[in-house]
Amino acid sequence: RLCHLELGWNSLGHDPHAGRVAEALAMVLSSCDGLLHLDISYNGLDAKVCGVIARALAGNRTLWGIHVDGNAAVLDADGFLHVLPEARPALEAPRTQQRVSKPAAAKAK
Repeated sequence: RLCHLELGWNSLGHDPHAGRVAEALAMVLSSCDGLLHLDISYNGLDAKVCGVIARALAGNRTLWGIHVDGNAAVLDADGFLHVLPEARPALEAPRTQQRVSKPAAAKAK
């Protein structure tokens, strides 16, 4: 029984058959009543592909967690997937801010 599906960081959106990938995911989301967690983050999925997934998610009542960062969609506070039609998916992981040089007071010591 499929409970967790981890597909993050697989460049699925860069494949010429990304539409087929979306349709396969939609079928899984529609028919797999045991799926609890889905990670499709950082695949560069465009708005069209995310729309297919969003429509399939609308009827899903078993999924507890989904990760979609790095695609043309966001989750709202209620867990609904919203497509960002003009957004370009962010393909890089978020970076933390790093200090480039020591403060002037630290250099003087």
